Amino acid sequence: MASRRKEHQEDAKLRVLQIINENPQLTSREVAQKIGISNGSAYYLITSLIDKGFVKLSDFKENQKKQNTIIY
Repeated sequence: MASRRKEHQEDAKLRVLQIINENPQLTSREVAQKIGISNGSAYYLITSLIDKGFVKLSDFKENQKKQNTIIY
């Protein structure tokens, strides 16, 4: 059972990377909507990708949304 969960998480991480690659300016909420997962799950996946060094998070002062922006 645990291996299925891990496989599902790895698949979700790959989908997150693909979506971020297509549009690096998305917020975690927008990523969650595109994948069909909760905002908390998207945040967890993005955070784990940031910790591993696959994604860099930047905060742009010029960003009109005034939110953290994901840079791939």
